[in-house]
Formats: sequence, structure tokens, C-alpha cells
Amino acid sequence: MRPATGIALGVLALLALGLYLRGSDPGTDVAPGRTGVGAAGKIPGATLPSAERVSRVQEQLREAGAPAASRDAQADPFADAYQAASAVALASNAPNVTRAAMGDLVMTLDTAVSAAKAQARTPTEMQMVGLYGDALVAYRDGLQFWELRRFADRPGQNSELDTLAAKYDIQPVKAISYTSTWQTYPNAYMKIWAVGTAAATKGNELYNR
Repeated sequence: MRPATGIALGVLALLALGLYLRGSDPGTDVAPGRTGVGAAGKIPGATLPSAERVSRVQEQLREAGAPAASRDAQADPFADAYQAASAVALASNAPNVTRAAMGDLVMTLDTAVSAAKAQARTPTEMQMVGLYGDALVAYRDGLQFWELRRFADRPGQNSELDTLAAKYDIQPVKAISYTSTWQTYPNAYMKIWAVGTAAATKGNELYNR
């Protein structure tokens, strides 16, 4: 359906991810072995990039000679959604991604999906945008699960956490100390993000047809 732009946009996504990681605020919360993240509004910790930061990213992209995704809605209204989904998928597997960086990427995907949805006309376009929307939901859910688990990690402590666990079939595991045994939720946001990446990958495949 679209020209094969996967390689060029993949390079851009990698570069953009590196810039986000390097530009993240110091002192951001980090989960054991991974970092947590936040999305705008519902998920604490996410902030919109400052104008200075956006300008710095754009300048570094120009210096690197990286091609930018189309901003002409008539030329390719789905390029931004493709790029944003690719960037979030990469970040979800990065061992040192920060909460603020992932939150920024999810917000970007949210904006891109909304714009693409308004332009979708054919069945293939609507299916592609639907898959990107499914990916967005899963990435948000993973971020929310991580955030909620910081304050409640046992079944029955938080109804939202229990709902997310049931939605993604996350089973509590046994925790044992010297004096007691209890059930606790694992760090399962990676499992939730994998659902998002699977949907994003299918959307990207449709984009590159």
C-alpha cells in the first residue's frame, strides 16, 4: 500500500529513541531490571517535551541527515503513526528506557493514531489504524500496571491493578519471607507491552504493503 520506508524510518526511530534516552531528566524512577513509564493524563510521570528539547532533537536529526516522516497528510497521512509505533516498540525492549522517555513516545503515538484515524478511508487503512490503536491501548496499560504496582502489589489492594491483571491473564505469584507467605503480582508490564508490539508489528506490515 505504501512505499517501503521501513529501513529509513527504522533508522530514524532508533536515532530518536537514543535522543530521548540521552535527554531524559535525571532522577527518573527506575523499576528493578527495567524502568517504569507514564502516559499523559492517567499515567503519572509523563511530561510533554520542552520546546528547547524538541528543537535540539530536530537539529540533531538534520545534522545526522536522517529523513523525516511525511508531515503532508495528503502525501502520506499514516507515516507518523508508523514511525511512532516503531519507536515505542523499540523502546519497550530497551533495558534502560526511562519512564519520561517512554511516556513521551506513547503520547506521540496517541497523537499520530488520532490523526491517522481521521484520514483512514479504505478497509486496509482502517484495519492498519485499528491495529495501531490496539497497540496504543496495550502500551498504556503496561505503563499503568507498572505505575500502580509501585504502590499496591498484591491482589485486592487496588481494583485497577486487579482489572489489568485479569485483562492480560497476569497471575499472582507466591512471595516468601522468613515470617510469612503471600501472593504478589510480578513485574508483568513487559508481557503487556508484548501485546502492544504484536499489534504495532501487524500495523507496520500493512503500512509497508
